[in-house]
Amino acid sequence: MDWNDKEQVIEYKKRWYQKNKKRVKAKSKTFYKENTEHVNNRNIKNYWTRHEEKIDYNRKNADKCRKRSRKYRESNRELLRKRAINRRNDPSQKHKWNAREAAQKAKNKGILVSPSKCEGCKEKKPLSMHHDDYSKPLDVRWLCKKCHGIVHRLYD
Repeated sequence: MDWNDKEQVIEYKKRWYQKNKKRVKAKSKTFYKENTEHVNNRNIKNYWTRHEEKIDYNRKNADKCRKRSRKYRESNRELLRKRAINRRNDPSQKHKWNAREAAQKAKNKGILVSPSKCEGCKEKKPLSMHHDDYSKPLDVRWLCKKCHGIVHRLYD
């Protein structure tokens, strides 16, 4: 085997992985259990690095990204509509919709009042409600869009 030939090396690694898949997965699990905090911190750091790169790319190529999104939505309109309907009517998600609806009604009646600052970053921004526990519909955290996204990506 020629170790300078990139394609041969990739092919070798694929074959090796297929032969040793169980061993690799077992080793990964034990490493994760022993180094959970380190792995999570690394994942958060990598997430933010990629996130910032993605934001920069989207800012520099805003028109291109908008066109690509519009094209996808137009060509997959029926699929997106079905997904939205399925999400709303999914029996396993019903408790979430009920909690959101109860919280929204409470907000409209003045029972729940939105604070002026985000509970995550303490900045004055438009806030949305986040449920940590859907069985407690009026127990919500008020988060800005950025913090709300972080909470969902890291803890869901």
